[in-house]
This record gives sequence, C-alpha cells and structure tokens, in this order.
Amino acid sequence: MLYRLFASGGYVALEDDAFYYLLIARNLVETGVSAAMPGVLTNGYHPLWLVLVALWGWLTGFDLLALRGLEIALLLLGLLAALWALRVRSFIHSAAVTLVLFAITDKTSLLGMETSLLFPAAAVFLGLMFRAGPATNGRDGMLIFLAAGAVIGARLDAALFVLPALALVPAPPRLRFAVFAALALTGAAYLGANHALFGSALPVSGEVKSLGAPTFNLKIAVQFAVQSRDLPLGFFQGDFITTPATLAVLSTGLIVASLMHPRGDEPGVRTARRILAGLVLGYLLFAAKLMLGSSWYIWIWYDYPGFILAMAALALLHDLVTARRARRVTFAALAILFAAANATSWVTLRVEKDFARMNRIFAGMVEEAVGRVPVAMGDRAGSFAWHLGGGLFQLEGLVNSAEVLPHLTAREDLRPLLCAHGVPHVIDYEVPLGDYDAHRIEIFGAVITSFRGAHLTVRGSEQILQYTGENMRFDDDTVYLWKLDCP
Repeated sequence: MLYRLFASGGYVALEDDAFYYLLIARNLVETGVSAAMPGVLTNGYHPLWLVLVALWGWLTGFDLLALRGLEIALLLLGLLAALWALRVRSFIHSAAVTLVLFAITDKTSLLGMETSLLFPAAAVFLGLMFRAGPATNGRDGMLIFLAAGAVIGARLDAALFVLPALALVPAPPRLRFAVFAALALTGAAYLGANHALFGSALPVSGEVKSLGAPTFNLKIAVQFAVQSRDLPLGFFQGDFITTPATLAVLSTGLIVASLMHPRGDEPGVRTARRILAGLVLGYLLFAAKLMLGSSWYIWIWYDYPGFILAMAALALLHDLVTARRARRVTFAALAILFAAANATSWVTLRVEKDFARMNRIFAGMVEEAVGRVPVAMGDRAGSFAWHLGGGLFQLEGLVNSAEVLPHLTAREDLRPLLCAHGVPHVIDYEVPLGDYDAHRIEIFGAVITSFRGAHLTVRGSEQILQYTGENMRFDDDTVYLWKLDCP
C-alpha cells in the first residue's frame, strides 16, 4: 500500500462516487447542511462513512493524501482485527489469513468509499460473534450491538449479513433479543430522522437504484458471465462478483462437511458453522436484492461480502483441521495460492481514470469560461464537481433531494426543473455530436442501468464548450458544457 502511494508520487486514486462523499462532507463542515449543492438536501450516502469523512475534512482541510492515510490505517486495523478475531497464533496461520483477506480487499479498499470503514468494523463484529456462547453477558451484548451498528452504519445493506448471523449465534436468547431490540430502535430513529429531514426514510441513492424494480437485473448477469471467464484465477484475485459467489458456494460445502466431521458437535465448531450459515443466507439475500431489486450495474466496492464470508470460512476451516501438520499444510497452501495469483497486481500502481483526468482538465476550462458555478451532471459527476467547486445538481438523483425522484420516473424533460432550481449549466459526456440543432440527453445511461426515465433536451445554440480526450477507452469521449436558455 505504501509502495503504491510513494511510487505514484503521492497521487490519490479515488472512485468517482467517493467525491460525492467529499462534496457533501465539505458542505456539512462549512455550512452545516447535508447537500452536494447548497439548498438541495440529500441523504444519498452511508451515514457513518460520511461522518468520518466530514470529521477528517474538518481536521485536515480535506487533504486527499490525508484521506489516503486514514484509509491505509483503517485497512491495517481491519487486518489486525481479523487476526484477533480468528485467534491467530502461528506465523503460517497469520500469513494465510493476511494474504487471503488482503487479496479480497485489495481491489475494494483505498477507493475513498465506505468499504474502508466496513472492513475493520466487520472484523471486530465477527470476532465478538466467534467468542459468543451461553456465558455471553450484558457487557458483551453491548459490544456486539456497537460493532453491529458500526457495520450497518458503514454500509446499510450489510444488515443483510449482520442480522442472520446474530439470529443464529449461540448466545443467550435474552441477550440476542436485547441486541435486536437496540438495533431496531436505532434503525427506527435513523429512518424517522431521514424522513423528517430529507423526505425519504432510506437514502435517495438506494431509491434511485431500485427504480424499475422488481425486475431481473440483466446488467449484473452479464457482468457475472464476463467475470466467470477468469475463473479460477479470478477467485484468488478478488474479482468483485465471482469471488463472493464462489466463497458462498465453498462455504456451503464447508458447512455440510462440518456436520459430518468428528468435531462437528464441539462448541467452537458449532459457533463458527452457525455464523457462517447466517452469512451465506445473508449473501443469498444480498444477491437477490441486487438481481431483483435493482436495474443497475454494480461497482468494485460491492465485493465487500467476500471479506465477511472469507473470515467466517477461515474460522470454521481452522477449527475443523485439528492435526498440526495438516493445519500447517492447509494454510501454507492458501498463502502460496493467493500470493502467487496476486504477485504482479499488488505492485501495480493505480492510475487516474480517463474520465477523471478529463474531468480535472475540463473543470479548469469551465471555471475559466463561466466561473465556479453550480452544474447539473449525471454519470461521472463526482470528480468534476469536486474540482470545479461550485456545487452539483446530480441528474441521476444519487445525491439529490427526494423531491427529484418523481421527475426522474415521469420520463419528462428536466429543463423546467433545472431552471426552477437556478442551475442552467449542464455537463454531459457524449459521442461527438458534430453539427446539431438539438440533442436529447438520456439521464440514465444504457451502460449502467436498464431503467429508462427522464431526459434533457439541449440546443446547439446553448453550447459553450466541448473537450475531446485523447486515447480514451470509451466511445463517449467528448464532454460538453451548455447553458440552458431559462425564462
């Protein structure tokens, strides 16, 4: 991690969605308002990560290198917490756990996203769960509640893993009920506050991604089919769809094997098996949510179930392989396989994405032409809005207000909405348009979602700027700026 950082000259590669957190956190620190654009309230984020980013920004002045330092510290904390959770005692066991978990988290961490916080929180939660039993007391229950709350606060849909695991862990029923009750009250308070402040109990980003549901998500099916071509190597390299799916299958086999194992009835094995079973159930719920409850393509940070499943599978495997020599051979083999599969990728530098570089360049052009103005933009808007610094009216609704949702689903032209909000400047990536009188911008791109909603018609006479990138790896390699003729 440090090698990549220093070898790249301190360049901090972030996902475009990470800049949404940065925009909102900066507004929260400077104005006390949760918004990507002043006056447009939003709850389109996972709350605990936003709080941490805002605190980091307040302390460091939103220095991106400091954010990377925070993420490295969190990832190291997560790996150390995993070693504690799995009661690692030997070098070989430690090496295997570290290499397996780092291979799975490498692509999904250090992105500026909520997974950086989720991994250490999940490791602590699972460590407490592995230690739960009939003697678990109220103090332990409080720690489990706090850890479970941290996992869910870092990534809300992680509740799909936390709750089944809690339901199956062999802790006293009264304690489990108390933890569930505390989580339910906290969740109700969060949903109620969201509804009161933002008009939507759930994050608006989740509401947007569920537009068109229920449906069969062909986008993810195609992603899975494409990634499956890289198996089995892709599994060891932490591919973000096939690795969690493969782990769920392997975990199911491990659960069945443990039931027939001579040590299958021992308390430690039984606890690890029940927790792993709860997490596999959670993965099935998670996959069903994505396949049937969303129409969107998914991104690399959706790999986070891999870390959770791998930790629980390693715990059960360790408890089942009792012979000292067999245990050494098993974990040494895991360490060698994962290290060999990732030998080159772990020293590969992360570089600035094509569109991120274009955004940075074009933001400078826009600032020179019209100043630091609020802009309306859909896909790839995060880094552009961060570099321009004038505020963002996110056209897909991901970090917009709940009141925008009806406009997105009505399949209407958004020109009146933008004019009403005083946001005439529009940015969009397109295949070069040539000479045109008018052009229809589809708000929801066909590449990322099958949902068809609102559009925006712009005129050739409204165009102010355009910039075409060089050697781009995508067809829509030209970014445009228009200023709408608002009444």
